[in-house]
Amino acid sequence: VGFMPLVTYGKDSKEVKVYGDYAVVIAEYEPTQIFDISDVTNPVKIFDVFNETDDGTNGAHNCMVDGNYLYVIGNHVVGELEIFDISNPAAPVNVSDFGTFYYHDIDIVNDTLIGFGIYGTGMDIVDISNKLAPSLIQHFNYPGSGAHNGEFLQGTQYVAIGDEIGSTGNHTRMFDLRDLNNIANIYDIIVNPSAVVHNCYARNDTLFM
Repeated sequence: VGFMPLVTYGKDSKEVKVYGDYAVVIAEYEPTQIFDISDVTNPVKIFDVFNETDDGTNGAHNCMVDGNYLYVIGNHVVGELEIFDISNPAAPVNVSDFGTFYYHDIDIVNDTLIGFGIYGTGMDIVDISNKLAPSLIQHFNYPGSGAHNGEFLQGTQYVAIGDEIGSTGNHTRMFDLRDLNNIANIYDIIVNPSAVVHNCYARNDTLFM
């Protein structure tokens, strides 16, 4: 019923998230765009979110909306997480940046964020209670990691990670996070040994892969 064009026809759109009557569109080598979709048959672009040190061509890989905040992930210049206040979608405000490595995906539960590094860098668990100054709680890696995405389960007690380019199985791993000084791989889900799990999503006690 409607269409939201990228800045440049034919570029690679990666993610869309909705905030009220607005849609955030992420593209790999384009600025992030925000559209007013209150009339879904006629989306109207209201803002281009130019990422830090971005001339409009570098783009990002992913995003998440949580509350009144937009989290832009995988900036192609610096690879970090960028947090925007979008309570006024026509004028987003970049409130902070955070990252110890390139985040390919994140998940958020309450004030805890987990960032996944696809290039063998593991995962960061981050306190985002202060959006102006996120702080690292714990970093963790595991042999052969290549995390494309992940999801918290049962609050923040567990995490499921889909390894897209890891070297030890390319499947979904379950980790116990209850003791952050002793994070343990408790179970591997292998639907098909020759298949790569690209994404997993949790809904209540069900994991979709």
